Amino acid sequence: MRRGMSPTNRLREGTSKMSESGIVDTKEFQKDPVKYYLKQKESLGRAEGTILNLEAKFDRLYNYLDDPLEANLKDLLGYYNTVKKETNLSDKAIQGDLILLSALTKMAITAGLKDENPAEHAIKKLNSQLDLNPPSRMRIEMEEMIEFLNWLIHPFERAVFLTFLKTGIRAGELLNIDLCCVHIDHPIYEAILDQQDITLRPEVSDKPDSLFIYPEFAVGTVVNGEKRLSGNKRKRDDGSVIPIDTELKTALLEYLLIKPYTETSAQPLFVKNNLKGKKNPRYAYGGLNSRLIDGVLAEYGWWEPNSQTDEKVTFHYFRHYFSNNHRELKGVYSKSIPRPTLKYIRGDKPETDDALEEHYTHESWQNWKAHVRDPYLKNVYQFGVYD
Repeated sequence: MRRGMSPTNRLREGTSKMSESGIVDTKEFQKDPVKYYLKQKESLGRAEGTILNLEAKFDRLYNYLDDPLEANLKDLLGYYNTVKKETNLSDKAIQGDLILLSALTKMAITAGLKDENPAEHAIKKLNSQLDLNPPSRMRIEMEEMIEFLNWLIHPFERAVFLTFLKTGIRAGELLNIDLCCVHIDHPIYEAILDQQDITLRPEVSDKPDSLFIYPEFAVGTVVNGEKRLSGNKRKRDDGSVIPIDTELKTALLEYLLIKPYTETSAQPLFVKNNLKGKKNPRYAYGGLNSRLIDGVLAEYGWWEPNSQTDEKVTFHYFRHYFSNNHRELKGVYSKSIPRPTLKYIRGDKPETDDALEEHYTHESWQNWKAHVRDPYLKNVYQFGVYD
């Protein structure tokens, strides 16, 4: 295995689109397989950040292999060993390169240019040797999560994933957040509230930089004047008020600057990308799943439809990530959030053995500040996305 030249000018015009039936234009594919592959992703509406990430992976493959499509199993195992030795990439990231090569090879097979897929064999062999898919949930190191967050390019995507990571809330809880539940201490947000005549809920009105999560209710329940498309599973009878740290605050403000205007009474925080002709701008679970799991997480290589459940990164994975990595001496993060505070933010019911009642009484600003806000802000992990 020796190094070759990186492919250039991937996104020039002139390639034909692959049809939904999976037909590949063999002649165009032969001219430049990588360019053809990337153009298909563009035609499917993949974001610019996704295309750039795929291009970087292809560049790395072509930097370490003469012709990745002609590489055999020995070459690809050698690719892993060399990249692992010469870079700081994780095993999972290198596996992602091979997954991408496998997808390109499948396209070559469809075009009638190859008969087998050595990348698939390399992936299976590495999985068995390196324990890339442990029996428990997949472990993602902080460095890898930071790489993922920096890869995201759309403010909506970054705001959603940072909200999951910083709060550990469920997908349904996120979908039900209204603007009146969010108190961001910033002139931009204050102007948005004034413009749309929104009054903050009493739970957060006296708590700058905080987020209120509604208590439990079923699908179809009318909340804040709107029949909800998703249910809330939060077990706390009066909901939870979660602090917003500087990093999440920046992400939310960045998103709010491009958030489409809506005229619904509830004014949801997270709304669909294109509101034209849609009666309800609020995402339901299926729509969010299509955009962020089938789209973003699949493109990044963290979700595959045919993978085992414990090998997939889903919305609920981020809840586990928040919980596990803020427990003392566990996970991928050195600091820990006190257990009662962590349970309160997660929305667990108070228990006399490990959760003090003062963590669950947020009528008092001083009480909430001392037992929830301060210990949370002192210990919540930071990803440096806006440094």
